[in-house]
Amino acid sequence: MGRKKREQPTVTEQLRGFIRDTGKTTYRLWKDSGCKPEQIGRFLSGERDLSGRSIDRLCKTLGLVLAKADTDKGNETKGA
Repeated sequence: MGRKKREQPTVTEQLRGFIRDTGKTTYRLWKDSGCKPEQIGRFLSGERDLSGRSIDRLCKTLGLVLAKADTDKGNETKGA
């Protein structure tokens, strides 16, 4: 059996990684976003998922936006 090609990281995996990379504490994220530190800690440890509202708050706080990835390699989008 061949190895299965690894897909792109999920949005959840990407958000966890980005939060970790900021170096901000759960307390600081709570103060900035309004999401409880316990909730953020459990999300980062993989114990639970976040609600859409919590994801929105954290993304807004961290300056993140959801964007479609160009999955067609070699097929560039031409700008106007």
